Amino acid sequence: MITLLCSFVNNYKGEERIILKSKIVDILILIFIIVLAIIYANSALDFKQSPNTIGAGYFPLLLSVLLVIFCLVSIFKAVKSTNNIKINLSNIKLIGLTTIIVGLFIYSWSTIGLFYVNVAIFIFLLITIYKRTNKVIPLLKNFTMAVSITIPVYLIFGLILNLSL
Repeated sequence: MITLLCSFVNNYKGEERIILKSKIVDILILIFIIVLAIIYANSALDFKQSPNTIGAGYFPLLLSVLLVIFCLVSIFKAVKSTNNIKINLSNIKLIGLTTIIVGLFIYSWSTIGLFYVNVAIFIFLLITIYKRTNKVIPLLKNFTMAVSITIPVYLIFGLILNLSL
């Protein structure tokens, strides 16, 4: 699997470039924030409260409504704006691969557990991908680095703070 990931990244020569306009990116991010705010407001409506008092869901609902209003104002300003900078995404494959690895990390942590093992594998994969190597000695160095980063995390959170992750 590591060889497959490394060959995927090594095949990228930087020739394919995706260029986006900043206005489109701004609008897409603001729409994403609006969707998250609506989901947050929906979860705030689940709190039971009496009609004449401020309950636990009041401030989250207020926050999400204000967030939607400010995002709509920002979208309107972005549409009216004449400033349109081109954004060059030359490492889109690395960004996509990192996003997939983060998703797999979260999924494996939630289903399998074993947080510290997942962290070591996650760090190892990211180091291997960004260093773009698939030889044995660098892979051993990457593994050593991942374990040496995971051990202090375990010592601090698992032993000293006694948190079960």
